[in-house]
Amino acid sequence: MFSLCSLTNEEEQLVPAENLGMCSVYIDHEAYKKNRHKQLALNLYITAMCRDALAPLCRLFGDKEEADRIEAYGNRILQGCIRKFWDEERKVYVNNLPWIKEEGEIRYCDRSLSTALIYDLCPGNSVDKSLEILELTPAELGISYPCNAVWRLWALVKYRKIESVLSDLRTKWGRMSSVWENNTLQEFWTAYPDEGSQWSHCAMHPLIALSQGIAGIYPIEGGSGKIKIEPQPGNLEKVDFDVYTAKGAVHFYSQGKKGKRTLRLRIPDTVSVELWLDAREEIKLPFLRTEKNGIKVYKMEGQEKYEFHLKYT
Repeated sequence: MFSLCSLTNEEEQLVPAENLGMCSVYIDHEAYKKNRHKQLALNLYITAMCRDALAPLCRLFGDKEEADRIEAYGNRILQGCIRKFWDEERKVYVNNLPWIKEEGEIRYCDRSLSTALIYDLCPGNSVDKSLEILELTPAELGISYPCNAVWRLWALVKYRKIESVLSDLRTKWGRMSSVWENNTLQEFWTAYPDEGSQWSHCAMHPLIALSQGIAGIYPIEGGSGKIKIEPQPGNLEKVDFDVYTAKGAVHFYSQGKKGKRTLRLRIPDTVSVELWLDAREEIKLPFLRTEKNGIKVYKMEGQEKYEFHLKYT
């Protein structure tokens, strides 16, 4: 934290992306035309790190004073992002908003828009434009290379846009040249035969799309004693796989089209589950609450196998 604070421009209340006395600020290889376009993504990331990770960790360890200090710093950085990069007319963050006239074009990036959506960083919860851009991927949107593509996935999944995720899997990931030539996932969107770009060091997007997208499985408590399951099979007519947790494997099975779908879950008997479903579903489970987006949350525990017949999920 001391290092971040020392790097912060006091006038802007932002960490610069250039001239920091180091080689570069790394955000992504492919999504940016200029280094200064990275400043928004960097600072939104810092905001989320402070407010959603470091401050809660400090509170967990009983250091309320440090937690408050970190959270206040994160909030100052967010306000700096809003002042410099939030386009009030378009209702969206713009990577090059201060330099649009000079550059003659508008630039967005998937990393900034996704971070803003995942961590609720859009002023007034104005999310529609960000979500539209992430779904449609227009030419002015910088797209991260495969290892960083997961940020857009997480944002689309949060807002239940699984069809866009599935379309990506079929058209971008399934059609990678490395998949057909070498049975591998490549490091960059464009790869060439007989070189290292045909092997990626961290292209986990398809696996995360299965576990956190289609199955919608996330830990709620440390050690996976309590997890969330928010299924989104989309237009897949059959899904059958395991998601491994610290408490054992959760088996996820879905069959049938939307409107007439069977969902089967097998969970370890030591795991408590929150099941998130479309509010129109009628199932016999203890009801917990309704989320802001209208999703109803039910409780599952003390039983290993469950089967549901769903119309809307």
